[in-house]
Amino acid sequence: MIPALRIAIVVAAALELYWFADGYELSFETLAHPSDATWFNLLFALGNGVIAPLLALAAAGLAIAGKRLGLAAILLCIAPVVYAIPVISFGIGVMIYGF
Repeated sequence: MIPALRIAIVVAAALELYWFADGYELSFETLAHPSDATWFNLLFALGNGVIAPLLALAAAGLAIAGKRLGLAAILLCIAPVVYAIPVISFGIGVMIYGF
């Protein structure tokens, strides 16, 4: 059971890293053109370009080392949530202020 969990975590982390690498250029192009919502741009770039890939790398590292598999699974689940934080914050802003 444990070796299969380790392999599943490493494969899922590799898929997440591939997913985040696809949007890496977009996250830094967002920073290149400042607009009215600069905090939103910064949040998107940090989440997509820095925080989420580091969480996926940390999960893969822990799974490869065979230590703290529960923490590795939690980090692996947090990475897509970090990716969705800008969308969630935009939705909250629309609910508060409207279009």
